[in-house]
Amino acid sequence: MTTGISRRSNDVEPEGAILSDYQWHRHYAGAARTVLDLTNTEIWVAETRVSQARTEAVRRELSQNAANGRARAEAIETAIRDLGGLPDVVGPLLGRAAAAAKR
Repeated sequence: MTTGISRRSNDVEPEGAILSDYQWHRHYAGAARTVLDLTNTEIWVAETRVSQARTEAVRRELSQNAANGRARAEAIETAIRDLGGLPDVVGPLLGRAAAAAKR
């Protein structure tokens, strides 16, 4: 028996779980938000580690990682909007504040 979410009616799913376009978009927008949260965490870690780097090569690499992460985050936000969702702008700020408070 296959499990998971199907958008196509010819897939075998438990109890005939076929998603409407709206449900499909909501599901994938939610998954994209999770990826966006992880990407924002990656950016934050890279930016934080830049100040801790001992060599210029490591600083450059971490700065490049953060820049690449920002580009990915923009692409993910665009995909979320294309799916009809709104990217979470408050969550990453609260997450960063909580992480900074734990230090």
